[in-house]
Amino acid sequence: MKTGVAITTYNSEDYFSKLFESLPRDKIDELVVINGGDEYKNNYKEAHWLQHHTNCNPSRCRNDGLNFLAERDVDFYFIIEDDMIIKDSSILERYIQA
Repeated sequence: MKTGVAITTYNSEDYFSKLFESLPRDKIDELVVINGGDEYKNNYKEAHWLQHHTNCNPSRCRNDGLNFLAERDVDFYFIIEDDMIIKDSSILERYIQA
């Protein structure tokens, strides 16, 4: 079974970088970031990156992430906002079990 995470972000690289560092990457098969705002300075190579070049609303960014993950035959989908931090590395597994 494949686990996919889509992160939506918009002009908040400080928040995003903290979330990115907190991700349990060893438990994520597909990771995509959808940025609806300005490009970020740092390169987050471990993620697929969908950069919008016009201002996009959060719903469109979430849908783009879900479509990306669906194309990669992901079984479990997680959408995370850029202002969150993962404090428990087992959270994805716990959601799946629930």
